[in-house]
Amino acid sequence: TYEKILPAPKVLRPALLARIQREIDLHTRKAPGLIQFKMNALEDVDITRALYAASQDGVKVDLIVRDTCRLRPGIPGLSENVTVTSIVGRFLEHCRIYYFRNCGQEEYYIGSADLMSRNLISRVEVLAPIS
Repeated sequence: TYEKILPAPKVLRPALLARIQREIDLHTRKAPGLIQFKMNALEDVDITRALYAASQDGVKVDLIVRDTCRLRPGIPGLSENVTVTSIVGRFLEHCRIYYFRNCGQEEYYIGSADLMSRNLISRVEVLAPIS
C-alpha cells in the first residue's frame, strides 16, 4: 500500500481515473472543475474517455502535449471544454505535471509517467504529490 505516491502498473491508472471522476463529481457553476496535464503523450483509451466525460460535464480540461494526443478538442457536445496545446520540439519534455482543482483542495503530481498504456500498465512509473 502507498500513502502518497501513485506507482504504475497497479495504482496509477485507477488513481488518475478516480481523480478525474472526483473532479466531475465536485464540479458546479460556483466551484468549476479544472484538470491540467503536461506530458509527452496521451494515448491511453480509458484516460481519454474519462477526460471526454469530464468535458461533457463542464469540467475545464487543459492539456499541454508534446507528441501524440488522442483527445480531439473543441468538438461540440464532446470536448468543447478541452484545450490542447502542442509543444513540438527537438527534445522530449521530461517534466510531467498533473493538476486537479479538487474543489479548492488542489492536488499537483509530478513524475515519469505519460498517459500511455505502456506507461500505465507495462512499466514501473511513479507520480508523486507536491504539497
